[in-house]
Amino acid sequence: MTGVGIRYFLYLLSTYFLGEVLILETRLLGPADMYSEWGIVERLHSGMLFLAVIFALISAWRSPTCRELAICLAAMLFMLLLRENDATFELFLPHGVWKYFAAVVAVAVTVYAVPRLKRIMIQANEYVRSAAFGMFATAVIVLAFSRFFGQTTHWKLVMGEQYMRHVKNAAEEGVELLALTLVAMAMLEFLFMSRSMKAVSLTGNQ
Repeated sequence: MTGVGIRYFLYLLSTYFLGEVLILETRLLGPADMYSEWGIVERLHSGMLFLAVIFALISAWRSPTCRELAICLAAMLFMLLLRENDATFELFLPHGVWKYFAAVVAVAVTVYAVPRLKRIMIQANEYVRSAAFGMFATAVIVLAFSRFFGQTTHWKLVMGEQYMRHVKNAAEEGVELLALTLVAMAMLEFLFMSRSMKAVSLTGNQ
């Protein structure tokens, strides 16, 4: 089995452990606490986004041929990480403060990206033709679906008078965990892709 095949097998295997995490949270926490901001699943959301940011930054560090794009991706993912940890910020800071942190990151990455826009477009053009982008696009689609899937009105229609919020949360947070795990996997694939881009660049310069 090739290295790519092994990685994808491990990705598939990881989905089993995601299911086990959902079961574990259900067993450890009561209906009032399961899938809350302080539960295992929510912490894993942040963990997956943190890994994705790290993978993007390593790509920027190791491969000059995709550095600008990698930094932009890292900034975007970092803003998602800030949003995911809004409840943590609000323990010490005013409500909604994550938006100001995200705005600072957005302004900084815009200032960085504008003078490098041509290089970013060239790098993005190569990225969108890769399997790594296919996985990233899938992750974004699943993440968007988790938002629609988790709407309270939908679940109230499904369960009627038997509506239970923790059931809705279990479904929504489980799908979101899958999406963010796919994001981390996609950034790992981007890291491997950036290494091959570096090799091509070095070959071309010889």
